[in-house]
Amino acid sequence: MNPELERLVQALDLVRSCPSTKSEELAKLKAIYEGHLLELLEGHPQVSRESLASNSFRLRTSVRTSECCSASRFSGRKAS
Repeated sequence: MNPELERLVQALDLVRSCPSTKSEELAKLKAIYEGHLLELLEGHPQVSRESLASNSFRLRTSVRTSECCSASRFSGRKAS
């Protein structure tokens, strides 16, 4: 998988897994996700938010099944 897409999907998974009771952490994770999304869109003008949204399930499934993207890599990782 493209490393930029992989990073975007991982950031989205972190946002989705963050409890809503941790609003500060959730806000940081959302900002990180949006930053990755903007980078990807700026670097690839042929890609749109809509095309990413329509393929997000397929991308998340692909990332979750990949050994290199194991969720254990992100345990304990703090947003900056």
